[in-house]
Amino acid sequence: MAGTSENHEFVTTIETEIESALQQLAAGSEGKTAGLIREIIYTNLERGRVATFLGRNNNVSPGDYVLHVADCHQRLNVYIRQVQIDKDEEVWGDLFETFQRWSYNYLLKRNFIPGEETFRKATGFAIETALELMNAHFPYDVEFEPWAYVLLQNVCRRQIVKAMRRKDIPDDKIIPLDAILEWIPDVSKIDEKYYLNLKQKLLEGIEQLSSVSRKQVIKFYYFDRHSFPEIAARMGKRVNAVYKLHFDALQNLRKVLKESGDFD
Repeated sequence: MAGTSENHEFVTTIETEIESALQQLAAGSEGKTAGLIREIIYTNLERGRVATFLGRNNNVSPGDYVLHVADCHQRLNVYIRQVQIDKDEEVWGDLFETFQRWSYNYLLKRNFIPGEETFRKATGFAIETALELMNAHFPYDVEFEPWAYVLLQNVCRRQIVKAMRRKDIPDDKIIPLDAILEWIPDVSKIDEKYYLNLKQKLLEGIEQLSSVSRKQVIKFYYFDRHSFPEIAARMGKRVNAVYKLHFDALQNLRKVLKESGDFD
């Protein structure tokens, strides 16, 4: 009980110092920044990031942490907004290529064979990372690239473990979008009739996507097995634009199918 009491006092002390620093920031020339970072800092506190940061930097106070977050926010806020809010096509094109490169190198370091199949896996991991990053909480106490790389590594590990658990499933039982849509039921436990019904619902969901381009990119990639460069050529778009269109389509499809009530 004593340990719990000490921990509570420690957290309370941090909160008091954080609040004091935010008030000082608000009273100065960075008043607007203080309002913008308040929720970010308290989310970081709740998730243990503040304590971890202070533990790694013995000479840093909670007030210093607030100033550090404020500085990162001023430098990175425009870029994070382009990524998560505006979903800027040019920014995401470059970012997705970076995710592909990181994923591919990650797989090579784990003894995957260099070539088209591994690159295809890397692209899938890059897509998963992009989808996760869209709604992730960026803490503004770290630079973007190291944070994004950790996020990608976690995605790669999860997907590799998931693939290993499914390795004995017969090919005719694997649903085309299962590697992306985690909320699809366990395909190892379904019969052929259910599988066909599930596939039909997926096709119906695709037809409800909000644009023709989104329908096309899903069908070209998952059903016709075309590569992204091939899809770009067919659709008359840049490859980077197809990457962006692809994970927009997946988000759209996720929403459509969940609203249908068949994929809760």
